[in-house]
Amino acid sequence: MEAVPRMPMIWLDLKEAGEFAFNAAVKKFVLKNYGENPENYNEELRKLELLRQVSWAPSRIAHGLGETCPS
Repeated sequence: MEAVPRMPMIWLDLKEAGEFAFNAAVKKFVLKNYGENPENYNEELRKLELLRQVSWAPSRIAHGLGETCPS
């Protein structure tokens, strides 16, 4: 690729989805459709919200995007 001139990479802003509280809607859905106590799913909903936040707000590092999976 010696004949191709080197061009600097373009730095684009990341798209962001913003906040969205879906826990209440999911709990209502679980109660209505499954008849189970929605409070039993608090930990799973917390993990889902954490994954959602990480997916719509990735961090930038020197070489691109940072680690996106929560530990």
